[in-house]
Amino acid sequence: MNQQILSHIRAALAEHPQLAGWLLYDYRGRNQLGLRLLDPSFSTPLTRRFFFWVPSKGEPVKIVHAVDEAHAGGLPGKTVLYSSWQELESELFSVVKWGQTIAMEYWTTELLPSQSLLDASTKEWLERKSIQVVSSWPLIGPLVGQLSSHQKTTYRETAAALESALKASWSWLTHELSHKREPTEIMLQERLIKEMVEQGLSFDSPPIVAAGPHTAEPHHIPQSHRIGPNMVVLIDAWGKFASPNAPYADFTQVFYTGKKVPDMLQKVYQVTHQAQEVTIKFVETCLEASCSITGAEVDDVCRTVINAYGFGKCFSHRTGHNIFTSVHGPGPNFDNFETRDTRVISPDTCYSIEPGIYIPKTYGIRLECNLLIEPNGRSSVFNRSPPAIPFL
Repeated sequence: MNQQILSHIRAALAEHPQLAGWLLYDYRGRNQLGLRLLDPSFSTPLTRRFFFWVPSKGEPVKIVHAVDEAHAGGLPGKTVLYSSWQELESELFSVVKWGQTIAMEYWTTELLPSQSLLDASTKEWLERKSIQVVSSWPLIGPLVGQLSSHQKTTYRETAAALESALKASWSWLTHELSHKREPTEIMLQERLIKEMVEQGLSFDSPPIVAAGPHTAEPHHIPQSHRIGPNMVVLIDAWGKFASPNAPYADFTQVFYTGKKVPDMLQKVYQVTHQAQEVTIKFVETCLEASCSITGAEVDDVCRTVINAYGFGKCFSHRTGHNIFTSVHGPGPNFDNFETRDTRVISPDTCYSIEPGIYIPKTYGIRLECNLLIEPNGRSSVFNRSPPAIPFL
């Protein structure tokens, strides 16, 4: 945790005088949200319970088991060691006092499981000491998922590399179809992976390739299904450069393998495209006006468009997610469907906007662009979808 982050948390604590401090608790890497703030590249090898206390006033304190002492030396704060559970309890409650209100990675309802990182037994242990736990999000939220200037430059390079890999893969598919060959979903996936690797991109799991009725399955696993004429083909690909702190880019594109697009298919595509454009405009307008917007509000705007055309039941997932050094980042998601994400969108962050309409056993259209938000209220859109479905 650098001094800038520590200063931010102290300033945030000063704005919440009811809080005695922020208590980060981790057991074997469960609290990746808090650990990222300690050090963006920190991969904890700690094997026992670990606490990091940032009081509203005074020096931070890290409470570490003696067997983990050698692994915690690089972390900030005064080090206090313990061995037995009795020692842990004594040390913890010498810095966190009876009757205080503290912030931890905890959410008050079941509607945002990504933020519910504090286990019930630890919370009850604190409550037995009359210590009240509230969410740490007001303190740490503005820091979560933020990209540095270098990371934003890297993101732009990543986005360009991913678009190049996608373009080359679509060209390959066009060539195959023009020679009356019908490659499989797996073959197209393998070609895309080859193109991504040549661009220097890596990924945590292989890209999605779906054709025909399989495009109606949002998380379809590619099969030996042939890609022939007059079919919808969907690719969802995400990648990053090798650096641990490099951010992901995450794009979804669809094409039609025929010259005459069926009217209904074109309508579904255009409704999806309209929902994406309206959502982009909403976010950009709010940012330019310096309005605070939540992930749930963004999802509502997108879903309203699709509902208006009668496709609401066919939009079966959230509108988008935060993108960071993991493809699904720790920041707010554009979601009031799967969860109710009331976290406020922050500057220097990146998000996907990916509305989808899935007609069961027929086809699905998902369009995914990325929105990179700058601190000045401006934003940049990557992989913006064309207004009509492109065809091969």
